[in-house]
Amino acid sequence: MDFSQADIKNIKNLKTAKNLRTAKHSAPLAKRFAIIIIIFCSAIILLNIVANAYFNPGAVVDREINNLAKEYYEDYLYQNMTTGLSEEEIAKELARYEKSGTGNVYLRQLLLYDSGRREDAASYFNHKGYTCDRNKTYVKYYPEPPFKKENYHFEIKLACE
Repeated sequence: MDFSQADIKNIKNLKTAKNLRTAKHSAPLAKRFAIIIIIFCSAIILLNIVANAYFNPGAVVDREINNLAKEYYEDYLYQNMTTGLSEEEIAKELARYEKSGTGNVYLRQLLLYDSGRREDAASYFNHKGYTCDRNKTYVKYYPEPPFKKENYHFEIKLACE
């Protein structure tokens, strides 16, 4: 069987076209597979970060003591320090603590100040082998101008093992 140059060229074109069609079909499959792997790995990493943030005893303690400290200042300490005072008197009173801070407020006080309603939070400070000393862990508050209820920052000193 003799093939002409045109026949040989057509056969080569068919082979090339077939290879291109196969490559076109396998390329989307490879891309989809790669995307699925990337999404799967990203999901695992994200899940690990979220689980670590919510179930790591250190992170739980940090989150809970920050919540307690904020509630204590806004719902109790600020009110007790400013009840019956004018705005000028409040500014004068709280300005005394602006640089040096208030006295230390210990964890035991944070848990008991509201007739023990926050006592259930104590479990966060004593679980999974991570224990905080209620008499050594404290918060110190620093009121800030214009000395409103939400104008302050605090420092936390943890004594946890």
